[in-house]
Amino acid sequence: MDSAFGAEKFTGIRTEFGLRQTTDLLFSRAGIAPTIALEATEIATIRGLVASGLGVSVLPHDPDTTEPAGLALIPLTGPSAHRTIGLAWHRTRRTTPAARDFRNFTKERAEPGRSG
Repeated sequence: MDSAFGAEKFTGIRTEFGLRQTTDLLFSRAGIAPTIALEATEIATIRGLVASGLGVSVLPHDPDTTEPAGLALIPLTGPSAHRTIGLAWHRTRRTTPAARDFRNFTKERAEPGRSG
């Protein structure tokens, strides 16, 4: 994360959400103490606030979302700019075909050596 980012006002999700905890950790690791301008509970709201010029944010990219005019997306890079997501299932219970397909889909896309 670029240290110049710390000079911008930050618009983000409220502190009780996991995304905010991840964002705060990224800031901390980069030595940035953001100035919190606004907080919201919906990512779509944050996108709109940022598009209106009311700060910058760190948001997940959704290729199926039409971004509001004025919003510029810049991918985060670096070793700590990732999020680990786990998938668990009961070993002895019947798995529905949809759940099994989702599990296989996810495992096919897992990082090498990370699927179980």
